[in-house]
Amino acid sequence: MTKVGYILLFAMKESSLFTYFPEPELKQLLTVASSCLGLPMIAMDEQGTPVIKIGKIPFFCHEAMKCDGVRCVNEHLRAGFFAVHFGSVYMFSCRFGLHHILYPLIYRGRQFGSVLTGAFHLGNTPEDIPEMPKDPFIEGLGNDFAHYYKDIRIFTPKTALEISQLLDYLFRGFLAERHETQTALREKSLQQSKINEAIQKYKFENITQEYPLEKEKALLSYVKAGNMESAKAVFNDLLGGLLLYEKYDMDNIKVRLVEICSLLSRNAIDRGADNRIILEMNKKLIRGIMATPGIEELGYFFQDNLEIFTETLFFSSEKNNRLMKEAASYLHVHFPENVSLAGTAEHINANPSYLSRLFRQTTGMTFREYLNMIRIEEAKRLLSATAYPVSEIAIACGFSDQSHFARVFKKSTGLTPKNYR
Repeated sequence: MTKVGYILLFAMKESSLFTYFPEPELKQLLTVASSCLGLPMIAMDEQGTPVIKIGKIPFFCHEAMKCDGVRCVNEHLRAGFFAVHFGSVYMFSCRFGLHHILYPLIYRGRQFGSVLTGAFHLGNTPEDIPEMPKDPFIEGLGNDFAHYYKDIRIFTPKTALEISQLLDYLFRGFLAERHETQTALREKSLQQSKINEAIQKYKFENITQEYPLEKEKALLSYVKAGNMESAKAVFNDLLGGLLLYEKYDMDNIKVRLVEICSLLSRNAIDRGADNRIILEMNKKLIRGIMATPGIEELGYFFQDNLEIFTETLFFSSEKNNRLMKEAASYLHVHFPENVSLAGTAEHINANPSYLSRLFRQTTGMTFREYLNMIRIEEAKRLLSATAYPVSEIAIACGFSDQSHFARVFKKSTGLTPKNYR
């Protein structure tokens, strides 16, 4: 081995870094970056310990770290702090006047490690390289050691900036992909827990033999209003009910979901939507439903495509789309209050009469019926999950008195609040 440098390509130890940034993918990205730049690439964990080293480490740096590696680690950690603070790649100079570039590996606001490259001199010509600084930790290495300091590569300030930008582009995309993957996994896990929660609720209420028609109607209404948050929540309840009603028969569950797609499509056609667009979207969604193997994947696929499907089918007018979404979001937050059509219209800068017609055309319900549907859904949740008195639940859900609440609740569910509980 020459004293020019050490060729390293190995993982040095297990690290929590690899929990969020898989080792094979990180190693491949470091290898590509090192090959393109001609610089060593080091992945470090949150303590500053190298866990992957790739490329040619300058002999000067290797020996300096052997003499006083603690100071090197502290400099790396300090650079990591500033990189996190600035939220991007950070270039710094070490105690020997050598330059390095560090990129923080952050997931969900926490730094799990960093990527370090260098060292290099900053200048335009070899004459710009300064004399090696005096340091008691390297003085004993001999007079010839200064030669290895001069052998380290030199980059112009412009090139160093471009290297920093390139690393930013490379690793920003890598982190975004990790974030999307982890987010998708969390969403799938959360949805599965919600479906299981719905199944247990149905079992507890002993209504497993009934088709969850009420949930289907609520789903259709929320979708037609563009209220996707509520639509996704009620879909989990619907899917839990379907699993029990169909005795976990996947073929029958798929047929039920295809029927829901048909209902949505028919509604859009009745309001003048383009038949060709609807046919194409419907075919795509139905093919996806029939090709999806498991219940978890099926639920996630349906939810994932529901919003795109809805946007295409129901909202030909950008203005109407915006108004309905704003109105639905406002009601979803303010339903416990004394909400009115006029007040909601004022909040979203719309004419009350126009908003009233828009609710009928979009959801098939009046404004008041849609508001009551949101209130009753929350009331059912509170009746099932808490021991609050019915009178308090009525007030918490926006009803002025218990008798009015009982009438609306029975009209919606066929049961009194006490019988439902």
